[in-house]
Amino acid sequence: MIFENHPDTMPTQQMWQYRRDLFAYYVGQALGDEYIGVSTDQTRILELELERVFCSGVWVVCIILACASGEVYLHAKGAKREAKFLKQYKLRTAWMSLETLRNKIVYKSETLSYQDP
Repeated sequence: MIFENHPDTMPTQQMWQYRRDLFAYYVGQALGDEYIGVSTDQTRILELELERVFCSGVWVVCIILACASGEVYLHAKGAKREAKFLKQYKLRTAWMSLETLRNKIVYKSETLSYQDP
């Protein structure tokens, strides 16, 4: 299963490759053939790190990096570009859910937080 690995161990090479293929598949599904050229230099670096932590199975960090990568890309283009991009790829609802989840993890939240109360 994709989410199986002991917290103290790295995934096998087979699991790593499976997750890498899965990552590429879902990025392609979300952005289609137009994915090439969507990234900026800054977001590409974050995307590569996101792929690595996804392959490693560090799920909480995946949420944080996915949000950071999206924010760098979207905010660098301005509010008009952000709205157009999210509408074009039908990602508005997913983006809002991702931001909400990231905020619950990173910032103090009564429902989900890794910070001391």
